[in-house]
Formats: sequence, C-alpha cells, structure tokens
Amino acid sequence: MMSVRSFSRHFKAADGISFTAWLINTRLNNSVELLESTNLSILEIAEKAGFSSEQIFRKHFKQRYDTNPMAWRKLFNGAGE
Repeated sequence: MMSVRSFSRHFKAADGISFTAWLINTRLNNSVELLESTNLSILEIAEKAGFSSEQIFRKHFKQRYDTNPMAWRKLFNGAGE
C-alpha cells in the first residue's frame, strides 16, 4: 500500500529507470521475440506485447531500434538465407 509517486520513486531508486521506461523496454523485448519467431501481424504483436495501439508500438520501436518492426523482421528473416 503506497502511492503511485512513492512506488515510482522506490522503483527508480532500485532499478535506475522509471517504471514506465522499464515497462516499455519489457514490451519491446517481447515484441522483438515475436517478430523473430512468429508470423503474427504487426498489430497482433503490438497487442500481445501490451501496447495500447499499433501506432504507439511503432513509435517506441522506432525510437529504440531506429527502424520499423517490419524492417526488423525482414532483417532477421533474411539473415539465415
């Protein structure tokens, strides 16, 4: 039982990043696994990873990886050919 502010402060002190940043990173890591191991659509991956929309997913993906999810998938799938 603690306030959101207290939780956020304790989380950042323990992990060095905000809870929101940690959550986005976790969702992006999950999405990369799905992109590399499934043929799910980008929308399905966004939903399964926990993003509220495909657009939000694409925005965060681009910020972190400097590419879009489909290009990532093509790069990964083309690497073994």
